[in-house]
Amino acid sequence: MAMSQRLPKAIDAMKRVYGNFEKDITALTHYDFPPNPQGHKGRYLWTDAFGVCNFVSLYRITRDSRYLLLAERLVEVVHRILGSTRDGKRPLPRADAQHPLRGGLRIGKLKANGIDSDGQYYHYLVVWMFALNRLAKVTNKTVYNDLAIELAQVIHRKFVIHEPNLPPRIMWKMNADLTDALVSKEGSLDAVQGYLAYMLLREANRKDPNVLSKEIDDLKEIINNHPPLPNRHHKDPLDLGMGLWIAHYFADVQGEEWAKTMKTSYVNDADALFHLNSFDPEENPLDNRLPFREFGLAMGIACICPLVEENRTEHDKQENQIKQILDAWEDVILAHPKENANTSLIGLRRGDGDTENHIDLVMYASVVCPIEFQLRDSTKQTL
Repeated sequence: MAMSQRLPKAIDAMKRVYGNFEKDITALTHYDFPPNPQGHKGRYLWTDAFGVCNFVSLYRITRDSRYLLLAERLVEVVHRILGSTRDGKRPLPRADAQHPLRGGLRIGKLKANGIDSDGQYYHYLVVWMFALNRLAKVTNKTVYNDLAIELAQVIHRKFVIHEPNLPPRIMWKMNADLTDALVSKEGSLDAVQGYLAYMLLREANRKDPNVLSKEIDDLKEIINNHPPLPNRHHKDPLDLGMGLWIAHYFADVQGEEWAKTMKTSYVNDADALFHLNSFDPEENPLDNRLPFREFGLAMGIACICPLVEENRTEHDKQENQIKQILDAWEDVILAHPKENANTSLIGLRRGDGDTENHIDLVMYASVVCPIEFQLRDSTKQTL
């Protein structure tokens, strides 16, 4: 099935998450999104960051301005809910109405305490910065890029640690008010993901060409000391997909050597998973897999796929890889949960077989409509 034929399904997936948004355009500025059952007070930062990018992509494809209004409204709601304390009574420390992101943004985890508690993830915040940057570019409203820059400056000071005689490092997770590390280790892609966001924010900034220079230098130092190359074969599809997304910009647009090496390595590791039939339901049943992680890989492949159209064999291979993942999951995630024979994976692992997993639906739409993630040419308007 061609991607253009999947577009109605991608829109349906977005409606399953964000409601029947085909309303009068004037009503969308006050539109109430249905709550995400997997997010605290109905919002989850990773899911909604992809949601914003998807709405922008849908606008580029259809030129329907309602999608931009939905993206802006979603940003407003996320800042209000996840930029506030869990009780919703006040902004996070250091934030206020004029500077809603000075306190960062909560993850949106359901639990306040424990191993899987709420707090702030560096890589989630970076994806939100990226979403704000894409919205600023398409609307020509610099306020969104300015907000993302302010967020970058605040969280960089909190997450990036400088120790005597050691290169800087990034903490993976902090508590909600950014006063204490919950997980001090560094994620394998944190530095390059932050580097991507910071570079795009600086590129779009119209006031100061040197904005975020110190922060960018920190991340360059981390990358130079610990290049994002596998010491073993990557087996996590989401990690591979995010790596391909990042590498395609720095390798093919910026021409950075570490990224060229990274891209080649991640393509080889992704190919190895397909050669092992990791995405064949007969060889690896769906109950053993998580759809959103595989959609992350498919989205990453979609980012590099347009860059190899001069190599038909490679292009066709990558299109088939995307198709294999979509074909495996499409009917499963778009079926109503109560009619879905695979709720053992999508619902029951969370203890609720009647609840749709919004992250699966939103990332499915990102595979079908990856335009805002394809950074070499985000001006495409058709699939």
